[in-house]
Amino acid sequence: DLNLARRDALWAIKALRDEPLPLFAAATSREQKTVPEIHEPLIVLKPMTAGREVVEDYGHVGLTLRSHPVSFLRADLRRRRIVTCQEAMQARDRSWLEAAGLVLVRQRPGSAKGVMFLTMEDETG
Repeated sequence: DLNLARRDALWAIKALRDEPLPLFAAATSREQKTVPEIHEPLIVLKPMTAGREVVEDYGHVGLTLRSHPVSFLRADLRRRRIVTCQEAMQARDRSWLEAAGLVLVRQRPGSAKGVMFLTMEDETG
């Protein structure tokens, strides 16, 4: 069923074997005897939260088309006075601030004086 929720699909995948299926051996075996179908009980799994969906996207695909991961932390970051990337870009030069986001690019190696430049993003850009 291609209409499964992610958690249900992952559960179904866990039941699959890792070794290749012996196609011809199965056909021969089927001709010799009938094997009754095993009916497993239906498992009802709790739906994943939006944050968990994003974590699973990154774990399996390396990206997500859903909300930005930092958006799930924004309320806590806001309470700690950590600004968005957009607010950091609009801040006056030489002002001190803290911003949080995903690091996209980091200068390698750092400068001779130990300064490291990086590019980061959050839900605002």
